[in-house]
Amino acid sequence: MSVPSPPDNAPPVIGLAYDLLLWLIPKVEHLPRAYRFTVGERLVTHGLDLLTAPVEARSRQEVAAPVGQPEGQ
Repeated sequence: MSVPSPPDNAPPVIGLAYDLLLWLIPKVEHLPRAYRFTVGERLVTHGLDLLTAPVEARSRQEVAAPVGQPEGQ
């Protein structure tokens, strides 16, 4: 199964965060059991937060109408 990649028109930070997660998740899976479910869980959670923040910001930016223009134009 091939791993999907971010769209070509995505900002570079999204691609870099995505690549970080692709590298990080296998590393976390190989942590010792004592750390996998504590430190590993936090690393993955913060990595996902790092990826979702710019995606959400970009989607909000695309939805917002430019200042001074009525909606629908």
